[in-house]
Amino acid sequence: MKKIIALLLLGFVSLTACSVKDKSPAETGNSEETPQEEPAETPQENPEVILNFEESLKTANDPLVVKTSMDAIMTTGSKETHDAVLSAYLRYLRTYQFMGMTPYREEISKLQPFFDEDTQNLTGESITDASLKDFYNRFTEMGYKFIQLEGSVEPVINFRFVENYTTHISAEMIDYGKFKSLDSDQLWVTDGGIVISIEELGERIAAAETFLKTYPDSKQKSDVLRDLENYLHGYFGGLDNTPVAVTDGYEPMHHF
Repeated sequence: MKKIIALLLLGFVSLTACSVKDKSPAETGNSEETPQEEPAETPQENPEVILNFEESLKTANDPLVVKTSMDAIMTTGSKETHDAVLSAYLRYLRTYQFMGMTPYREEISKLQPFFDEDTQNLTGESITDASLKDFYNRFTEMGYKFIQLEGSVEPVINFRFVENYTTHISAEMIDYGKFKSLDSDQLWVTDGGIVISIEELGERIAAAETFLKTYPDSKQKSDVLRDLENYLHGYFGGLDNTPVAVTDGYEPMHHF
């Protein structure tokens, strides 16, 4: 009888031990909790870095120096910070395009003979003069490209430049670069006339609307809206050299 009781007690102890083992610390009365791994914090926008970078642009006179500073920022921090400095750099390129190119006008004009007659594109490989090729490479590294516009050579921002930073920036900034590249790849208007098909102009309107719908709070919203307004004006109202209203209805006329 004693042997039977001993076996029953041994089984009860074993069963109790298993139950305690399977319970959480709170259930067993043990106040000591299992340490939980803290979730990694998502890097946020760094206002100080952005402010310092934007302040440096006020006195900067060489986009390559500015780009070097931007590239250094791209190695650390968050995508939000990277978006902000890249956006500031693109605005700086825009200002420099109109305010800083005067000393280089003579060199820029020398590029004209090297444009391809069929495509009207210019590549570094086509430039035979070594010093002129260095000049071209310097400006393309900054983020510019050269086009022929109304009989002269002009620098414009090459928004394909944004693709160099796809691993450092947000999807929103990547999509902004893609949208802006539509016009830097092929201007939609020159000399007061629409130089792309009305179908392609409609596609650009759709691209702008898609961006605004996808990123309704985008910091690039005002710029995309401005492009959209221009596209809509040309699409529905035409331009001086591309009228759309004729006596028998709506008939876009393309200017080439």
